[in-house]
Amino acid sequence: MTTSSEDVQRSELRGMKTPAVVTAEEWKAPWEKLHVKEKAHSRARDALAAERRRMPWLADVKDYAFEGAPNRVFTRGTHSAEHKPTPLIQLV
Repeated sequence: MTTSSEDVQRSELRGMKTPAVVTAEEWKAPWEKLHVKEKAHSRARDALAAERRRMPWLADVKDYAFEGAPNRVFTRGTHSAEHKPTPLIQLV
């Protein structure tokens, strides 16, 4: 899809500030510079996520009650040392 000079003029009349329309060769250099920044940003985000996953877990000692069919399910007593986890069930 190409942008005609008429389309550019119309957008300028509506007060829109749009980037310049350039050739593929002129576009490639700024794109490569931006691509390097995007890759660095992705690596930094991935490193932060990995650090978050390595954080220690916090024990939840609150008692919760879940409403669902056919009855209520409580977490009371599930945090004791002798408690063995039971499989989760769908509470819908």
